[in-house]
Amino acid sequence: MFYHVYSRGVDKRPTFQSSKEFKRFHKQLDEFRFEKSDPTLQSVQVHCYALLNNHFHLLVEELVPDGISRFMQRLGTGYTLFFNKRNERNGPLFSGTYKRKLITSEEYLSHLAVYLHANPLSLISPNWRTAKDSAQDLINKLCHYQWSSLRDWVNSFNGFCPLDTTLFGSLENHLELLHGYVIGCRMLQLNGGFEVEPPLC
Repeated sequence: MFYHVYSRGVDKRPTFQSSKEFKRFHKQLDEFRFEKSDPTLQSVQVHCYALLNNHFHLLVEELVPDGISRFMQRLGTGYTLFFNKRNERNGPLFSGTYKRKLITSEEYLSHLAVYLHANPLSLISPNWRTAKDSAQDLINKLCHYQWSSLRDWVNSFNGFCPLDTTLFGSLENHLELLHGYVIGCRMLQLNGGFEVEPPLC
């Protein structure tokens, strides 16, 4: 089964303040996919991710029973210990328990991948819905954003999160959907607003 997994910093505070912190979380996304008790057993597959200053989004496939629970427990605890020690702080870093939503259709799966990859626009270009940048200019910026699986897909990185064409189609198709999402959001903005997240999220 596939899930949208996400979490935000306590009081919307930053959870990533430097490239070293982004790198540590990214590394743990890769390492903790495998069971602690059996490093040869993969419990989850991360298909898409987007890491921002104060939150993250993951599109995760659960491969074994309770795999996501164990994966997220290790990820949340491990990264919080690292962040707290590095920044001389105590207490929770993320706001409560992580959230997860079951993905119930292929259409929703495709839409969620687009939403995750568009999410960094709020950081790259906060006024992107009304900015003068063309939709293609914004897509180009997203393709260069370091902490998103879109960059991995575009550059064909052989990492832990390759493009699965059986789930998401070709890269060209995904970029077309992303382009359409940006244009659609801008049109809805002109008409008085829009939902910033996909249905049920």
